[in-house]
Amino acid sequence: MRSNSPPSKKYFVASSSNSSVHRKLSPYFSSVSRKLSSLSQKNSPLIRPHFKLSKQPISHHSRGNSQTPDLVNSSSSSKKTNPKYIHKRFPTSISPKNSSNHPSKCSIPKYYTFDNIEPSSNNESLDVQVNQVYSNKIYNNFSPFTVIKNEISKKRYKTALSLLEKLNLNKSNSNILYLKAFCYMKLKNYDKAVENFDTCIKNSIKITENMYLNIYKSYIKTHKVEKADYFLDALLKDFPKSIKGNLIKGKSLFLSKKWEEASNFLEKSQGSKVFAMLMKCWKEIGDYDKAVKYLNLLKNTKMKPEGYWIEFAKIQYKFGKHYEALGCIDMVKKISEKCFEGEYYEGKCKAAIGNTEEAELILENICKECKDGKMFNRVIFKLSAIKFSKNDFYGAYSTLKRTNEQTLSTTKKIHSQLTEAAYSVVQANYFEAISLYTNLLSQPILEKHIHTCYIYRAFSYIFIKKFPEAISDYNLASSINKLDPASFYNNKICTSMILFNDKNYDLVIETLNPLELEDFSNPMWKILRIICILLSSENNSYDASQAITEIKNFNNVKNDSEIHLIIAICRFFDQKPELSLVSAEKAINYSDKPSILALTLSGFSNIALRNYCEAYDDLTKALKLNKNLKTLYSFRGICAFLAGNDKKSAKDLIRVSELNDKNAPLLSLYLLVVCHNPQEALKLANQFESTSEIEALKAHCYLIEEQIDECLECLGKLEGKTIENDIFIIEGIKAGKFETKGPGLIFNEKHELWHRAIKKIYSAKYEKAISIFEKLFDTTNKEKDLIFQQNPIMQLERLEILYNLAISNLLHNTKQSLQKASTLFSGILKIYESLDCPQIILLATITEILQGNKSKSEKYLISLASISSNLYTQFINKNSLTLSPFCTGSKLSIKFPPLPLLDFSYINIRPIMRLPSLQPPLDYFDCFDILLAMLKAEGIIIRPEVPWLQKINRNYVFTEKMVDDIESQRSTSTLYRSMERMYKSFQINKLDNEDN
Repeated sequence: MRSNSPPSKKYFVASSSNSSVHRKLSPYFSSVSRKLSSLSQKNSPLIRPHFKLSKQPISHHSRGNSQTPDLVNSSSSSKKTNPKYIHKRFPTSISPKNSSNHPSKCSIPKYYTFDNIEPSSNNESLDVQVNQVYSNKIYNNFSPFTVIKNEISKKRYKTALSLLEKLNLNKSNSNILYLKAFCYMKLKNYDKAVENFDTCIKNSIKITENMYLNIYKSYIKTHKVEKADYFLDALLKDFPKSIKGNLIKGKSLFLSKKWEEASNFLEKSQGSKVFAMLMKCWKEIGDYDKAVKYLNLLKNTKMKPEGYWIEFAKIQYKFGKHYEALGCIDMVKKISEKCFEGEYYEGKCKAAIGNTEEAELILENICKECKDGKMFNRVIFKLSAIKFSKNDFYGAYSTLKRTNEQTLSTTKKIHSQLTEAAYSVVQANYFEAISLYTNLLSQPILEKHIHTCYIYRAFSYIFIKKFPEAISDYNLASSINKLDPASFYNNKICTSMILFNDKNYDLVIETLNPLELEDFSNPMWKILRIICILLSSENNSYDASQAITEIKNFNNVKNDSEIHLIIAICRFFDQKPELSLVSAEKAINYSDKPSILALTLSGFSNIALRNYCEAYDDLTKALKLNKNLKTLYSFRGICAFLAGNDKKSAKDLIRVSELNDKNAPLLSLYLLVVCHNPQEALKLANQFESTSEIEALKAHCYLIEEQIDECLECLGKLEGKTIENDIFIIEGIKAGKFETKGPGLIFNEKHELWHRAIKKIYSAKYEKAISIFEKLFDTTNKEKDLIFQQNPIMQLERLEILYNLAISNLLHNTKQSLQKASTLFSGILKIYESLDCPQIILLATITEILQGNKSKSEKYLISLASISSNLYTQFINKNSLTLSPFCTGSKLSIKFPPLPLLDFSYINIRPIMRLPSLQPPLDYFDCFDILLAMLKAEGIIIRPEVPWLQKINRNYVFTEKMVDDIESQRSTSTLYRSMERMYKSFQINKLDNEDN
């Protein structure tokens, strides 16, 4: 170490009052300005000046620690040097002893002084201040650069700058510019420093190592990194062995995490910090041996044993040697009772080997005890990362909320954003999640994080039904790594949904291949397949057989409302309303919100089961949810009529005429006729322009009202063969005759046959009448496509046919015909026990008497006496009786005489003559159309596979409640099935008798 003591006074002349020397130099004052330039070159910071020194030995004083190149810095002694003796510090100053060695032309007047003068508060000029301070302190001539360097060596940079500004030299002088730049740099005015350095470099100054470093520092401070790196590279090119240059370059690369390049430069330096950086470099590069090597070198620099074992544990952890790392942590515990860093890495190692619960406990204990904010935040982020790795996104997010760290590393920022995005997904904030993942993907993140971002963003896109974007993300994710099973499934669903929205139902069925998806318990693919099969059936006569087969593949329905709804639709398409109703009610009960489709389906099923009040309620609920479903008004209006509420029925059916359909008025009129409301139908008909269809409906209304003349008047406005047939039949009825020329528009084929059969009865052609009535019954029994098939109107019509068939056999009065009549009357009584019809009992009694069945006849008589004693007494007393059990009381029927029974001449019977009635025209196909339209409108519930959860296979459960519910609904159609069984038994008996 050089001595910092001031140089010996013997090398300088101490005389400060030699005025003669000053007078001798005065002629040369004028030449100073001409020589300053040459002097500045001799004293350039690039060229060491050579002075003619005294023959006396020169002390080796310190040069100071300034980075200014080649400046002779004055040593900092405890005693401040008096400016009075400043000429003693420079060999070039003129003293009595060395004045002869220097030309007098280099002298400087004593008033040209250079000292550290700060601006005063009284705004005196710098020149005045300088003159005041130094006018009596300088005695001899010396170089201005020497004075400036002296000021710089004393760290009086402002004074140096002031002196540099006062030099009346060329401002482009490189030496002045460099010294200015150096002073600005020391004063932290880096913009000015850079400005002067740039000008200096343009003047082609030769740059030394220290100058490179100063220029680099200035550019770094002004955030001109590219320029700084350029000069740093130039430094290493010109001075490849520069220790500081290599260290700066290595540290810069180290901070940029360019580990291999950083290690190449850092290895040219020494020191504990260098070893620590090299250890980190080789640890990140993946060279275990070299990382341990530099750890050992670091250990030799008086590193504490505790720190050594912690760093060793970090290296072991980095290279996956978690148990070895735990061994190092045990060594730390032996040395120190409490080391949060060691406990932190113990928790990390525990988590790495799968013991996450113990790891969380260790880290939570650190959070409770640690006062160091930095360590606390590290632990919090690790806790969050552990929870995130377990897909506990809520826990990871809430854990991060405990941190108070403002400035985060890149890794922590990425983790925070990943956690927030995943939390948004599980909170169903899909738009926010998409925005967060999009932001993450715009950053330089790890490949595994990129894959995760694409997967979860695609998952979010599915829920907002942006299926093309989801498919794009899945494709990008698959280019990085193979899709997990959940994402593979979701990708299939997205592809299918695009095809579904384009109405390519066959392609959807093909895409959702059961062989590829049978291992997924998520039912969405099955639901989507079945929906597409149903929608495709529209072009295939609504054949739902394939859909019925596929609903059997649902393994575990439980409380899934959507699956119950799909099953209900399939059962309804299969025309099994009792099963459909059970599933529809479950769909309604298990759903979080009411479904119009489920309510409508329940209503249709109740209609098919003749539960008209329940059907009316279901359709009312559906219409409350959406009043625009005007197609349901016709169904609800008929339900109201069949439930006995004519006013509500008329209101709904009139509303049908308001539909945006040209055929709506006709449908409204037709349904009013169906519901036996001819008066309202006539009122409505008069509101529309007269057409042939409207006139025909008006004629029908007048016929029901038995206004024959008005009916014939309306028919007279029409033309055609069928109209002529109707007029012929109606005129015959008016005259009390059963005449027909064939089916007409009002008297269609069914009613024309009925009319013809009645004529055969009056003509005593009983076999013909029987044949016609059997044909009529078969015709009505085959109308299974009508949704209102089992309505009371149709039931009464069938009952009337059976009655006419029974009295035809009774009038025929043969052994076989009486047996048939007995069977028919018995069947009617069993079906209609609730009617308590005594006239049917009396006819059954007569039939048994004619056959000689005394026991049965007595049984019927006892029943008759209990029900109607008056009719029983009249029969026993043989009073004249006219039996007409199902007479509607119409005036027209009275025009046709009753027919006497053989052997019972006092008893007369009258066959039932039925005026044409209309059946509800709404069939199952109409319902199918409405249900499919609603199915398209409601769409399918999106239920993708969750990529962060493991699959749990579900098992299908058959419940007793399901069976009970089905059986209870079967009972509602008992009436129709009983009648059908009775008629089938009658047909079987008929065949047996024919065989005999």
